[in-house]
Amino acid sequence: MIKKILILIFALLGISFSLYLFLNKPNSTFCSLGSCDSVLNSKFSKTLGIDNSLLGIFYFLIILIFNFINKEKILKFLSTLGAFFALYFIFIMLFVLKEVCYNCLIIDFSAIIIFVLNYDFRKYFQKIFRG
Repeated sequence: MIKKILILIFALLGISFSLYLFLNKPNSTFCSLGSCDSVLNSKFSKTLGIDNSLLGIFYFLIILIFNFINKEKILKFLSTLGAFFALYFIFIMLFVLKEVCYNCLIIDFSAIIIFVLNYDFRKYFQKIFRG
């Protein structure tokens, strides 16, 4: 039950920040920390011609729906896909653009945390540390 609540919290966090980025045009006053305007105006800000923040809104909404209706296998698949995209976007920010958008990082880490919550890694760590 706590897992479902945590997924709900991080999905709502992801939706709210994605919606904020989608509704507000980035400029120099947009982000007080980091370089949101250069990241959000880069060629990597769209995937297949669709704004990444809009894709984020739909992704987190779908996560909310499947979390609510208890579709574990679909939720695991989507969270894995979301975590891969999040890691890709973090890599692009840090190593290609060499700029950081902290709003984007909140969205990316929300997707990664949802992935971690969907898989019970405790049993793997128990096997490793017990020998």
